[in-house]
Amino acid sequence: LEAVITVDEEIGLLGAKALDASELKSRWMINLDSEDEGVATVSCAGGLRFGLTRPITRSKKEGMLLHLEATGLLGGHSGTDINKEHQNANLLMARMINHLFHNTDALLVDFNGGTKDNAIPRETSATLFYSDEVAAKNAENLALALSADFSSEICPYEPAFQFLVSTENGTADVISAEDGKAFITAMCLAPNGVQFRNMNLDGFTVTSLNLGIAATDETSASLVFAPRSSVATLMSALKEKLCLLAETFGFEVSMHGEYPGWSFAEVSPIRDLFVQSYKELFHDDLKIEAIHAGLECGLFAKKIPGLDLISLGPNMYAVHTPDERL
Repeated sequence: LEAVITVDEEIGLLGAKALDASELKSRWMINLDSEDEGVATVSCAGGLRFGLTRPITRSKKEGMLLHLEATGLLGGHSGTDINKEHQNANLLMARMINHLFHNTDALLVDFNGGTKDNAIPRETSATLFYSDEVAAKNAENLALALSADFSSEICPYEPAFQFLVSTENGTADVISAEDGKAFITAMCLAPNGVQFRNMNLDGFTVTSLNLGIAATDETSASLVFAPRSSVATLMSALKEKLCLLAETFGFEVSMHGEYPGWSFAEVSPIRDLFVQSYKELFHDDLKIEAIHAGLECGLFAKKIPGLDLISLGPNMYAVHTPDERL
C-alpha cells in the first residue's frame, strides 16, 4: 500500500502537479476527495486560474461618495454549484454601476468582490464619486430602485440577499472615466456560469466559468475567472473568448495552475470491485458519477500510464462557503 499526501490542492493542484511519480509502483488509486458517501466519482473537469489585469489612473477629488454593497448571497463551489444558478455578487454590482454610469455622471472609486476564483462570490462592495449632493441623491434613488428590482428577481432563490446604499461627503482618489468604464463594461459582457451541457447525460455541465474575484487597487483593476471543462476543445474556445474580452478592453492576460480533466474509463477493474463490495457491505447500489469540479486524478493518470482510479469521500456540505462542514 502506497500513500500520497499532496499540498495546495485548492489553488491549482500544485502539489500533485509537482510530484515525481516515478517511484510509485501501484497501478490502482483510491483518491480521497469526493463529497458524498455512497457515491464514487469516475470523471472530472479540467480547469485553470485565468486573470485579466488593466492599469488605471487616479486623481484626487472632493465631493460626495456613494457606497454600494451586495451581500447575503448563497455563493458556493464554482464547479459543483455552478449549475444551481446562484447569483454572482460581482456581476450584480457591475450591472448596478453600469446602470448608474448610463444615467448619472458617476466615477468609480473602488470595487472589491470575492476572495477565491473557485468560489461563487457572495458579497461585493463598491464606491462611486459625485461632484455634488444633488447628483449623489439622484444616484442613490436610482440605486435603490434597481436594488428593489434585484430583490424581486432573485429573493425567491436567494432569500438572504440585501443591497445596501448610502452616501457621505468625502475626498477620494477617483479612477478615470475611461478606465472605470472599461472595467465595468468588461464585467457586464464577460461570460459566466454554465456554458455547455451534455443533454445525453441529463444536462450534465461540461463547460463553465466563474468570475470569482473583481478588484481595484491603487494602480490596476483585475478580474479572475475559474474556467472548467471536461472537453479540451471547449476549454480552448473559452480561453479564446476571455482573451478577446481582454484585447477589447485593454487587459493583460495571465493563466496559472492549469490541470487536465479525468476522462471516464470504459473498463475499470477497481470500479467494478467497489461496486461489488459496496453491494455486499450495504445491500445497496454504489452510485457512479462524473463531476464538474476538479480533482487530482487527471494529473495522476497523466503521470502514471495505465493507472486505474476511483474517488471516494465522506459527506461534505456547502463547500467553498463559510458554512462548509464535514
